[in-house]
Amino acid sequence: MGSLRRSDDTGLTLYVILRDASHQVVIQATGAVEAYNSANWATYVHAVTEQGASGYYYATISDDLPAGIYWIEWKYQAGASPAVSDTVRASGSAYWSGTAWWSATVDVGTIKTVDADTAISTRVDASTLATDLNNMRDMSKNAITAGTINDATATTLSFVTNLTEATNDHYKNRILEFTSGALLGQGREITDYDGGTKTITVNEAFTEAPANGSTFKILGYISP
Repeated sequence: MGSLRRSDDTGLTLYVILRDASHQVVIQATGAVEAYNSANWATYVHAVTEQGASGYYYATISDDLPAGIYWIEWKYQAGASPAVSDTVRASGSAYWSGTAWWSATVDVGTIKTVDADTAISTRVDASTLATDLNNMRDMSKNAITAGTINDATATTLSFVTNLTEATNDHYKNRILEFTSGALLGQGREITDYDGGTKTITVNEAFTEAPANGSTFKILGYISP
């Protein structure tokens, strides 16, 4: 089983809620997902344990959870049992490989109000986060395909490739990362794929247009 971990003030009653890239909520007992239903809130709760009174908290997640990126909410339980209205203590996304969690993004520095008198900020172990981010950048084993720019007039947002996939939007919401050229290491979310022209459009401009012949990989995880 994989564990989600974080540090916080001591003595808190916390729990975790997970959502997949389609915004469906993970059922704790099975790892399956369903459309959000407030009546089923208790079935979404992943219990969190504090290690002694150290402020180190962890939630054990079932290995039945399918690999992918998940949105994670650490909720502060205000009453006797978890409630939809409970305050979000911290949130962010992480990639579950099927055997381990890798950090993708974490909200840092945002003040979350717990009650009228208490305000806290998300705290992240910098060295652990740096290691996890480096692992994310080197996820070639999770690449589902690789390709080459086949476009002498490519722009920073759109370009023709040598991909052979004919289905429109087949790569939508996945991450394209360049593996050569001036854009080496830069990645963006794919927002459109034209299966006829093999054109990819991304959500945010690259720092410059990719050169014809530049290579890239498309990662297997899906952006939330």
